Amino acid sequence: MKTNQHVQLRVGTSFISAEQAKLNLDRELGTRSLDQLNHQAAEAWEQQLGRIRIVEPDQTRNKIFYSALYRASLFPRIWHEVDSSGKTVHRSPYNGLVVDGVMYADHGFWDVYRAWYPMMTLIYPDRLAEILQAWVNAAKEGGWLPQFPCPGYRGAMSGSPIDTVFADAAVKHIKGFELDIAYEALRKHAMTPLKQTPGYGRQGVADYLALGYLPADRHGASLTETLDAAYGDFCIGQVAKVLGRHADAQMFEERSRNWHKVFDPDTKFLRPRLSDGQWPKGFLPIRWGNGYVEGSAWQYRVSVPHDPDGLIAAMGGKTAFVNALDQLTTMQPLFDVGDYGFEIHEMSEMAAVDFGQYAHSNQPSHHILYMYAMAGRADRTQYWVRRVLDELYSIDDFAGDEDTGSMSAWYILSSLGFYSLCPGRPSYVLGSPLFHEATLHLPYGIKTHIRAVNQARENTYVGACAFNGKPITSSQIDHASLASGGELVFTMQNKPS
Repeated sequence: MKTNQHVQLRVGTSFISAEQAKLNLDRELGTRSLDQLNHQAAEAWEQQLGRIRIVEPDQTRNKIFYSALYRASLFPRIWHEVDSSGKTVHRSPYNGLVVDGVMYADHGFWDVYRAWYPMMTLIYPDRLAEILQAWVNAAKEGGWLPQFPCPGYRGAMSGSPIDTVFADAAVKHIKGFELDIAYEALRKHAMTPLKQTPGYGRQGVADYLALGYLPADRHGASLTETLDAAYGDFCIGQVAKVLGRHADAQMFEERSRNWHKVFDPDTKFLRPRLSDGQWPKGFLPIRWGNGYVEGSAWQYRVSVPHDPDGLIAAMGGKTAFVNALDQLTTMQPLFDVGDYGFEIHEMSEMAAVDFGQYAHSNQPSHHILYMYAMAGRADRTQYWVRRVLDELYSIDDFAGDEDTGSMSAWYILSSLGFYSLCPGRPSYVLGSPLFHEATLHLPYGIKTHIRAVNQARENTYVGACAFNGKPITSSQIDHASLASGGELVFTMQNKPS
Protein backbone atom coordinates (compact mmCIF):
# COMPACT_ATOMS: atom_id res chain seq x y z
CA MET A 1 0.00 0.00 0.00
CA LYS A 2 1.38 3.40 -0.98
CA THR A 3 1.70 5.87 1.86
CA ASN A 4 2.60 9.01 -0.12
CA GLN A 5 -0.67 9.42 -1.95
CA HIS A 6 -2.51 12.70 -1.65
CA VAL A 7 -5.85 14.04 -2.72
CA GLN A 8 -6.63 17.52 -3.97
CA LEU A 9 -10.11 18.82 -3.21
CA ARG A 10 -11.48 22.06 -4.63
CA VAL A 11 -14.43 23.55 -2.78
CA GLY A 12 -16.58 26.51 -3.66
CA THR A 13 -19.02 28.13 -1.25
CA SER A 14 -21.78 30.68 -1.53
CA PHE A 15 -24.41 32.25 0.69
CA ILE A 16 -26.64 32.61 -2.37
CA SER A 17 -26.93 29.33 -4.31
CA ALA A 18 -25.16 26.20 -5.52
CA GLU A 19 -24.84 27.82 -8.93
CA GLN A 20 -23.13 30.82 -7.41
CA ALA A 21 -20.83 28.49 -5.43
CA LYS A 22 -19.75 26.86 -8.71
CA LEU A 23 -19.18 30.29 -10.22
CA ASN A 24 -17.09 31.33 -7.21
CA LEU A 25 -15.07 28.12 -7.49
CA ASP A 26 -14.33 28.65 -11.17
CA ARG A 27 -13.48 32.31 -10.73
CA GLU A 28 -11.33 32.02 -7.61
CA LEU A 29 -9.57 28.70 -8.25
CA GLY A 30 -10.28 27.64 -11.84
CA THR A 31 -7.72 25.18 -13.16
CA ARG A 32 -4.76 26.80 -11.41
CA SER A 33 -2.43 24.40 -9.63
CA LEU A 34 -1.81 24.41 -5.90
CA ASP A 35 1.60 25.98 -6.47
CA GLN A 36 0.04 28.71 -8.61
CA LEU A 37 -2.58 29.42 -5.96
CA ASN A 38 0.08 29.54 -3.25
CA HIS A 39 2.04 32.04 -5.32
CA GLN A 40 -1.07 34.13 -5.92
CA ALA A 41 -1.87 34.13 -2.20
CA ALA A 42 1.70 35.12 -1.34
CA GLU A 43 1.51 38.06 -3.75
CA ALA A 44 -1.78 39.19 -2.21
CA TRP A 45 -0.33 39.09 1.31
CA GLU A 46 2.82 40.87 0.16
CA GLN A 47 0.67 43.68 -1.19
CA GLN A 48 -1.41 43.84 2.00
CA LEU A 49 1.48 43.74 4.47
CA GLY A 50 3.71 45.87 2.24
CA ARG A 51 1.68 48.97 3.06
CA ILE A 52 4.10 49.35 5.98
CA ARG A 53 7.82 48.67 5.60
CA ILE A 54 9.87 48.76 8.78
CA VAL A 55 13.64 48.90 9.21
CA GLU A 56 14.46 47.06 12.40
CA PRO A 57 17.52 44.86 13.11
CA ASP A 58 15.68 43.01 15.89
CA GLN A 59 14.05 40.12 14.04
CA THR A 60 11.77 39.33 16.96
CA ARG A 61 10.23 42.78 16.69
CA ASN A 62 9.89 42.31 12.94
CA LYS A 63 8.00 39.07 13.42
CA ILE A 64 5.71 40.49 16.09
CA PHE A 65 4.89 43.55 13.96
CA TYR A 66 4.04 41.67 10.78
CA SER A 67 2.17 38.99 12.73
CA ALA A 68 0.06 41.81 14.17
CA LEU A 69 -0.52 43.35 10.74
CA TYR A 70 -1.50 39.92 9.39
CA ARG A 71 -3.93 39.31 12.23
CA ALA A 72 -5.45 42.77 11.87
CA SER A 73 -6.10 41.95 8.20
CA LEU A 74 -8.25 38.89 8.85
CA PHE A 75 -11.45 40.76 9.74
CA PRO A 76 -14.12 41.70 8.91
CA ARG A 77 -15.06 38.84 6.59
CA ILE A 78 -16.11 39.53 3.01
CA TRP A 79 -19.76 38.55 2.64
CA HIS A 80 -20.46 39.73 -0.92
CA GLU A 81 -19.99 37.79 -4.15
CA VAL A 82 -19.83 38.54 -7.88
CA ASP A 83 -22.63 37.10 -10.04
CA SER A 84 -22.46 35.84 -13.62
CA SER A 85 -22.96 39.33 -15.03
CA GLY A 86 -20.04 40.73 -13.01
CA LYS A 87 -22.28 42.53 -10.51
CA THR A 88 -21.46 42.59 -6.78
CA VAL A 89 -24.31 41.04 -4.78
CA HIS A 90 -24.91 39.49 -1.39
CA ARG A 91 -27.50 37.61 0.56
CA SER A 92 -28.46 40.10 3.21
CA PRO A 93 -28.14 38.92 6.82
CA TYR A 94 -30.60 41.73 7.60
CA ASN A 95 -33.57 40.83 5.39
CA GLY A 96 -32.68 37.46 3.85
CA LEU A 97 -32.86 38.71 0.26
CA VAL A 98 -30.21 38.69 -2.45
CA VAL A 99 -29.46 42.36 -3.06
CA ASP A 100 -26.89 44.47 -4.87
CA GLY A 101 -23.80 45.89 -3.22
CA VAL A 102 -21.02 45.00 -0.83
CA MET A 103 -21.41 43.42 2.60
CA TYR A 104 -19.04 42.42 5.39
CA ALA A 105 -19.57 40.45 8.60
CA ASP A 106 -18.04 39.44 11.92
CA HIS A 107 -16.70 42.61 13.49
CA GLY A 108 -17.26 43.66 17.09
CA PHE A 109 -17.33 47.46 17.02
CA TRP A 110 -16.94 47.64 20.82
CA ASP A 111 -13.53 46.02 20.36
CA VAL A 112 -12.26 47.58 17.15
CA TYR A 113 -13.44 51.19 17.11
CA ARG A 114 -10.58 52.20 19.42
CA ALA A 115 -7.59 51.24 17.23
CA TRP A 116 -8.54 49.09 14.23
CA TYR A 117 -10.74 51.60 12.44
CA PRO A 118 -8.33 54.52 13.09
CA MET A 119 -5.55 52.31 11.69
CA MET A 120 -7.65 51.72 8.58
CA THR A 121 -8.27 55.46 8.04
CA LEU A 122 -4.51 55.92 7.66
CA ILE A 123 -3.12 52.69 6.20
CA TYR A 124 -6.03 51.24 4.19
CA PRO A 125 -8.52 54.07 3.57
CA ASP A 126 -9.51 52.60 0.20
CA ARG A 127 -10.61 49.30 1.76
CA LEU A 128 -12.22 51.10 4.69
CA ALA A 129 -14.60 53.01 2.42
CA GLU A 130 -15.99 49.73 1.09
CA ILE A 131 -16.41 48.34 4.61
CA LEU A 132 -18.26 51.47 5.73
CA GLN A 133 -20.58 51.23 2.74
CA ALA A 134 -21.39 47.68 3.85
CA TRP A 135 -22.61 49.01 7.21
CA VAL A 136 -24.66 51.66 5.38
CA ASN A 137 -26.16 48.84 3.30
CA ALA A 138 -27.05 47.01 6.51
CA ALA A 139 -29.06 50.04 7.63
CA LYS A 140 -30.80 50.20 4.27
CA GLU A 141 -31.70 46.51 4.37
CA GLY A 142 -32.66 46.11 8.02
CA GLY A 143 -33.60 49.61 9.07
CA TRP A 144 -30.84 49.95 11.67
CA LEU A 145 -27.09 50.06 11.82
CA PRO A 146 -25.70 46.88 13.39
CA GLN A 147 -24.18 46.88 16.83
CA PHE A 148 -22.14 43.68 16.51
CA PRO A 149 -22.61 42.24 12.98
CA CYS A 150 -22.13 38.50 13.24
CA PRO A 151 -23.23 38.22 10.42
CA GLY A 152 -26.43 40.21 11.03
CA TYR A 153 -27.98 41.90 14.06
CA ARG A 154 -26.56 40.57 17.27
CA GLY A 155 -26.67 42.12 20.71
CA ALA A 156 -23.26 41.99 22.38
CA MET A 157 -21.28 44.27 24.66
CA SER A 158 -22.58 47.81 25.21
CA GLY A 159 -23.41 51.09 23.51
CA SER A 160 -23.54 51.92 19.81
CA PRO A 161 -19.81 52.16 19.05
CA ILE A 162 -20.45 52.33 15.31
CA ASP A 163 -21.03 56.04 16.09
CA THR A 164 -17.27 56.37 16.49
CA VAL A 165 -16.49 54.38 13.35
CA PHE A 166 -18.40 56.77 11.09
CA ALA A 167 -17.29 59.89 12.96
CA ASP A 168 -13.62 59.04 12.59
CA ALA A 169 -14.05 58.47 8.86
CA ALA A 170 -16.08 61.66 8.45
CA VAL A 171 -13.63 64.02 10.17
CA LYS A 172 -10.73 62.42 8.27
CA HIS A 173 -12.58 62.95 4.98
CA ILE A 174 -12.72 59.30 3.94
CA LYS A 175 -14.76 59.14 0.73
CA GLY A 176 -16.57 56.34 -1.06
CA PHE A 177 -19.58 55.64 1.17
CA GLU A 178 -22.96 57.28 1.78
CA LEU A 179 -22.28 59.41 4.84
CA ASP A 180 -25.64 61.17 4.72
CA ILE A 181 -27.53 57.87 4.97
CA ALA A 182 -25.18 56.72 7.73
CA TYR A 183 -25.92 59.90 9.66
CA GLU A 184 -29.68 59.40 9.55
CA ALA A 185 -29.21 55.88 10.89
CA LEU A 186 -26.87 57.11 13.63
CA ARG A 187 -29.37 59.75 14.67
CA LYS A 188 -32.18 57.20 14.68
CA HIS A 189 -30.61 54.86 17.22
CA ALA A 190 -29.52 57.77 19.43
CA MET A 191 -33.03 59.25 19.55
CA THR A 192 -35.40 56.26 19.43
CA PRO A 193 -36.40 54.51 22.67
CA LEU A 194 -36.86 50.76 22.23
CA LYS A 195 -38.22 48.07 24.49
CA GLN A 196 -35.31 45.82 23.55
CA THR A 197 -32.36 46.06 21.24
CA PRO A 198 -31.41 42.76 19.56
CA GLY A 199 -28.19 44.00 18.01
CA TYR A 200 -29.25 47.48 17.00
CA GLY A 201 -30.17 50.73 18.68
CA ARG A 202 -29.07 51.68 22.17
CA GLN A 203 -30.04 50.47 25.58
CA GLY A 204 -32.08 52.74 27.82
CA VAL A 205 -32.62 55.64 25.41
CA ALA A 206 -35.75 56.80 27.23
CA ASP A 207 -33.94 57.02 30.57
CA TYR A 208 -30.91 58.62 28.96
CA LEU A 209 -33.04 61.31 27.34
CA ALA A 210 -34.90 61.97 30.60
CA LEU A 211 -32.03 61.78 33.12
CA GLY A 212 -28.85 62.13 31.07
CA TYR A 213 -27.69 58.72 32.31
CA LEU A 214 -28.89 55.13 32.62
CA PRO A 215 -29.88 54.48 36.25
CA ALA A 216 -28.24 51.50 37.93
CA ASP A 217 -31.51 50.30 39.43
CA ARG A 218 -32.94 49.79 35.93
CA HIS A 219 -29.96 48.80 33.77
CA GLY A 220 -27.25 46.25 34.46
CA ALA A 221 -24.42 47.94 32.53
CA SER A 222 -25.53 51.42 33.51
CA LEU A 223 -22.19 53.19 33.90
CA THR A 224 -20.61 51.79 30.75
CA GLU A 225 -23.77 52.37 28.71
CA THR A 226 -23.88 55.99 29.90
CA LEU A 227 -20.24 56.65 29.00
CA ASP A 228 -20.70 54.92 25.64
CA ALA A 229 -23.76 57.06 24.93
CA ALA A 230 -22.02 60.32 25.86
CA TYR A 231 -19.02 59.53 23.69
CA GLY A 232 -21.33 58.28 20.94
CA ASP A 233 -23.22 61.57 21.07
CA PHE A 234 -19.95 63.45 20.67
CA CYS A 235 -19.20 61.35 17.61
CA ILE A 236 -22.62 61.79 16.01
CA GLY A 237 -22.18 65.51 16.58
CA GLN A 238 -18.95 65.42 14.58
CA VAL A 239 -20.74 63.79 11.65
CA ALA A 240 -23.48 66.42 11.91
CA LYS A 241 -20.83 69.16 11.69
CA VAL A 242 -19.31 67.63 8.56
CA LEU A 243 -22.76 67.50 6.94
CA GLY A 244 -23.67 71.04 8.00
CA ARG A 245 -26.39 69.90 10.40
CA HIS A 246 -25.53 72.61 12.91
CA ALA A 247 -28.57 72.38 15.19
CA ASP A 248 -28.07 68.64 15.55
CA ALA A 249 -24.37 69.14 16.12
CA GLN A 250 -25.07 71.49 19.02
CA MET A 251 -27.65 69.14 20.53
CA PHE A 252 -25.31 66.14 20.44
CA GLU A 253 -22.42 68.25 21.73
CA GLU A 254 -24.51 69.17 24.77
CA ARG A 255 -25.50 65.53 25.29
CA SER A 256 -21.85 64.49 25.12
CA ARG A 257 -21.33 66.27 28.47
CA ASN A 258 -23.59 63.75 30.21
CA TRP A 259 -20.49 62.00 31.56
CA HIS A 260 -20.52 64.70 34.26
CA LYS A 261 -23.72 63.14 35.62
CA VAL A 262 -21.93 59.91 36.51
CA PHE A 263 -18.80 61.57 37.90
CA ASP A 264 -18.75 61.40 41.69
CA PRO A 265 -16.93 64.52 42.99
CA ASP A 266 -16.31 62.90 46.37
CA THR A 267 -14.54 59.74 45.17
CA LYS A 268 -13.32 61.25 41.86
CA PHE A 269 -14.51 58.12 40.04
CA LEU A 270 -17.06 57.60 37.28
CA ARG A 271 -19.79 55.62 39.01
CA PRO A 272 -23.20 54.07 38.41
CA ARG A 273 -26.03 56.26 39.69
CA LEU A 274 -29.55 55.45 40.84
CA SER A 275 -32.73 56.85 39.31
CA ASP A 276 -33.25 59.11 42.34
CA GLY A 277 -29.83 60.66 41.79
CA GLN A 278 -28.14 58.90 44.69
CA TRP A 279 -24.92 56.92 44.47
CA PRO A 280 -25.21 53.19 45.35
CA LYS A 281 -23.71 52.39 48.74
CA GLY A 282 -20.76 50.10 49.32
CA PHE A 283 -18.57 51.43 46.52
CA LEU A 284 -15.47 49.28 45.93
CA PRO A 285 -13.27 50.54 43.06
CA ILE A 286 -11.79 47.09 42.32
CA ARG A 287 -15.23 45.45 41.98
CA TRP A 288 -15.95 44.30 38.42
CA GLY A 289 -19.41 44.35 36.91
CA ASN A 290 -22.09 46.14 38.90
CA GLY A 291 -22.52 48.74 36.16
CA TYR A 292 -19.11 48.26 34.53
CA VAL A 293 -18.69 45.99 31.48
CA GLU A 294 -15.64 43.73 31.72
CA GLY A 295 -13.92 46.05 34.14
CA SER A 296 -14.14 48.00 37.37
CA ALA A 297 -14.15 51.66 38.32
CA TRP A 298 -10.37 51.68 37.82
CA GLN A 299 -10.45 50.63 34.16
CA TYR A 300 -13.22 53.16 33.48
CA ARG A 301 -11.79 55.99 35.57
CA VAL A 302 -10.60 58.04 32.58
CA SER A 303 -13.09 56.83 29.97
CA VAL A 304 -13.94 60.27 28.62
CA PRO A 305 -11.68 60.39 25.54
CA HIS A 306 -13.68 63.22 23.95
CA ASP A 307 -13.25 65.60 26.91
CA PRO A 308 -9.91 64.97 28.65
CA ASP A 309 -9.60 68.59 29.72
CA GLY A 310 -12.99 68.47 31.41
CA LEU A 311 -12.15 65.22 33.15
CA ILE A 312 -8.76 66.51 34.31
CA ALA A 313 -10.43 69.60 35.78
CA ALA A 314 -13.09 67.48 37.51
CA MET A 315 -10.41 65.31 39.10
CA GLY A 316 -8.65 68.33 40.57
CA GLY A 317 -6.18 69.39 37.89
CA LYS A 318 -3.20 67.90 36.08
CA THR A 319 -1.18 66.92 39.12
CA ALA A 320 -4.08 65.09 40.73
CA PHE A 321 -4.92 63.45 37.41
CA VAL A 322 -1.36 62.20 36.90
CA ASN A 323 -1.26 60.94 40.48
CA ALA A 324 -4.44 58.96 39.83
CA LEU A 325 -2.90 57.41 36.70
CA ASP A 326 0.28 56.62 38.63
CA GLN A 327 -1.78 54.84 41.25
CA LEU A 328 -3.70 52.94 38.58
CA THR A 329 -0.56 51.68 36.85
CA THR A 330 1.41 50.74 39.97
CA MET A 331 -1.09 49.48 42.55
CA GLN A 332 -1.71 45.78 43.08
CA PRO A 333 -3.84 44.16 40.35
CA LEU A 334 -6.53 43.11 42.82
CA PHE A 335 -10.11 42.52 41.80
CA ASP A 336 -13.48 41.58 43.25
CA VAL A 337 -15.64 39.46 40.94
CA GLY A 338 -18.73 41.53 41.72
CA ASP A 339 -21.97 40.48 40.11
CA TYR A 340 -20.11 38.34 37.57
CA GLY A 341 -20.09 35.80 40.38
CA PHE A 342 -16.87 34.15 39.21
CA GLU A 343 -13.44 35.06 37.87
CA ILE A 344 -13.60 35.84 34.16
CA HIS A 345 -10.49 35.60 32.01
CA GLU A 346 -10.09 39.38 31.74
CA MET A 347 -9.62 39.54 35.50
CA SER A 348 -7.05 36.74 35.41
CA GLU A 349 -5.13 38.38 32.57
CA MET A 350 -4.93 41.72 34.38
CA ALA A 351 -3.67 40.05 37.55
CA ALA A 352 -1.03 38.04 35.66
CA VAL A 353 1.12 41.04 34.70
CA ASP A 354 2.81 43.86 36.57
CA PHE A 355 0.80 46.81 35.29
CA GLY A 356 -1.47 47.53 38.24
CA GLN A 357 -5.08 48.05 37.23
CA TYR A 358 -4.08 48.74 33.61
CA ALA A 359 -5.73 45.74 31.93
CA HIS A 360 -4.21 45.82 28.45
CA SER A 361 -5.77 42.45 27.70
CA ASN A 362 -9.13 44.21 27.29
CA GLN A 363 -10.05 47.20 25.16
CA PRO A 364 -11.42 49.66 27.79
CA SER A 365 -7.83 50.18 28.98
CA HIS A 366 -6.28 50.84 25.58
CA HIS A 367 -6.41 54.64 25.73
CA ILE A 368 -5.40 55.03 29.38
CA LEU A 369 -1.63 55.40 28.95
CA TYR A 370 -2.08 58.12 26.35
CA MET A 371 -4.14 60.17 28.81
CA TYR A 372 -0.89 60.99 30.64
CA ALA A 373 0.08 63.13 27.66
CA MET A 374 -3.17 65.09 27.95
CA ALA A 375 -2.05 66.14 31.44
CA GLY A 376 1.38 67.24 30.26
CA ARG A 377 3.27 64.04 31.10
CA ALA A 378 4.16 62.65 27.69
CA ASP A 379 7.16 60.99 29.33
CA ARG A 380 4.82 58.77 31.37
CA THR A 381 2.99 57.82 28.16
CA GLN A 382 6.31 56.95 26.51
CA TYR A 383 7.53 54.85 29.45
CA TRP A 384 4.38 52.78 29.86
CA VAL A 385 3.62 52.35 26.16
CA ARG A 386 7.14 51.07 25.52
CA ARG A 387 6.78 48.60 28.39
CA VAL A 388 3.52 47.27 26.96
CA LEU A 389 5.05 46.91 23.49
CA ASP A 390 8.06 45.03 24.82
CA GLU A 391 6.50 42.96 27.60
CA LEU A 392 2.93 42.13 26.57
CA TYR A 393 3.50 41.13 22.94
CA SER A 394 5.72 38.27 21.85
CA ILE A 395 6.10 35.92 18.89
CA ASP A 396 3.92 33.37 20.65
CA ASP A 397 1.51 35.43 22.73
CA PHE A 398 -0.52 38.63 22.80
CA ALA A 399 -1.84 40.16 25.98
CA GLY A 400 -5.45 39.01 25.55
CA ASP A 401 -8.15 38.15 23.05
CA GLU A 402 -7.34 39.33 19.54
CA ASP A 403 -10.98 40.45 19.21
CA THR A 404 -11.05 40.74 15.41
CA GLY A 405 -7.86 42.75 15.10
CA SER A 406 -8.13 45.17 18.01
CA MET A 407 -5.14 43.98 20.04
CA SER A 408 -2.96 43.94 16.93
CA ALA A 409 -4.08 47.39 15.77
CA TRP A 410 -3.06 48.91 19.11
CA TYR A 411 0.41 47.44 18.64
CA ILE A 412 0.69 48.61 15.03
CA LEU A 413 -0.17 52.24 15.78
CA SER A 414 1.74 52.42 19.06
CA SER A 415 4.89 50.84 17.63
CA LEU A 416 4.86 53.45 14.85
CA GLY A 417 4.86 56.15 17.53
CA PHE A 418 1.29 57.41 17.81
CA TYR A 419 -2.24 56.38 18.79
CA SER A 420 -5.78 57.63 18.23
CA LEU A 421 -6.81 58.63 21.75
CA CYS A 422 -10.21 59.89 20.58
CA PRO A 423 -11.49 58.39 17.33
CA GLY A 424 -13.82 61.05 15.99
CA ARG A 425 -11.09 63.67 16.23
CA PRO A 426 -8.61 63.81 13.31
CA SER A 427 -5.43 63.58 15.36
CA TYR A 428 -3.10 61.14 17.10
CA VAL A 429 -1.28 61.38 20.42
CA LEU A 430 2.47 60.84 20.09
CA GLY A 431 4.08 58.01 22.00
CA SER A 432 7.37 56.10 21.81
CA PRO A 433 8.22 54.59 18.39
CA LEU A 434 9.65 51.08 18.46
CA PHE A 435 11.53 50.91 15.16
CA HIS A 436 14.50 52.65 13.61
CA GLU A 437 12.48 53.47 10.51
CA ALA A 438 9.07 52.78 9.01
CA THR A 439 7.56 53.82 5.71
CA LEU A 440 3.80 53.95 5.15
CA HIS A 441 3.01 53.24 1.49
CA LEU A 442 -0.38 54.90 1.21
CA PRO A 443 -2.79 55.04 -1.76
CA TYR A 444 -1.99 57.23 -4.79
CA GLY A 445 1.74 56.79 -4.32
CA ILE A 446 1.87 58.79 -1.06
CA LYS A 447 4.66 57.86 1.35
CA THR A 448 5.04 58.84 4.98
CA HIS A 449 8.45 58.10 6.46
CA ILE A 450 8.90 57.69 10.22
CA ARG A 451 12.42 57.82 11.63
CA ALA A 452 13.68 57.42 15.19
CA VAL A 453 17.11 58.99 15.68
CA ASN A 454 19.23 57.39 18.44
CA GLN A 455 16.83 54.46 18.59
CA ALA A 456 17.85 51.87 21.18
CA ARG A 457 16.09 49.71 23.75
CA GLU A 458 17.20 51.99 26.57
CA ASN A 459 16.13 55.15 24.71
CA THR A 460 12.46 55.06 25.61
CA TYR A 461 11.86 58.80 25.75
CA VAL A 462 11.33 61.38 23.03
CA GLY A 463 13.58 64.42 23.32
CA ALA A 464 12.25 66.18 20.23
CA CYS A 465 9.84 65.53 17.39
CA ALA A 466 9.42 67.16 13.98
CA PHE A 467 7.31 66.72 10.87
CA ASN A 468 8.81 67.76 7.55
CA GLY A 469 11.47 69.65 9.48
CA LYS A 470 9.04 71.67 11.57
CA PRO A 471 9.20 71.03 15.34
CA ILE A 472 6.09 69.58 16.95
CA THR A 473 5.55 71.39 20.22
CA SER A 474 2.35 69.65 21.32
CA SER A 475 1.68 66.04 22.23
CA GLN A 476 -0.32 65.39 19.05
CA ILE A 477 -0.04 65.24 15.27
CA ASP A 478 -2.98 65.68 12.92
CA HIS A 479 -4.21 62.96 10.60
CA ALA A 480 -3.97 65.13 7.49
CA SER A 481 -0.20 65.50 7.92
CA LEU A 482 0.44 61.77 8.19
CA ALA A 483 -2.00 60.96 5.37
CA SER A 484 -0.56 63.52 2.96
CA GLY A 485 3.01 62.25 3.12
CA GLY A 486 6.28 63.51 4.52
CA GLU A 487 8.72 62.63 7.26
CA LEU A 488 8.05 62.31 10.98
CA VAL A 489 11.28 62.32 12.98
CA PHE A 490 11.62 61.38 16.66
CA THR A 491 14.85 62.05 18.51
CA MET A 492 15.13 59.42 21.23
CA GLN A 493 16.94 59.58 24.58
CA ASN A 494 17.23 57.58 27.80
CA LYS A 495 15.85 60.22 30.18
CA PRO A 496 12.50 62.02 30.27
CA SER A 497 12.46 65.32 28.45
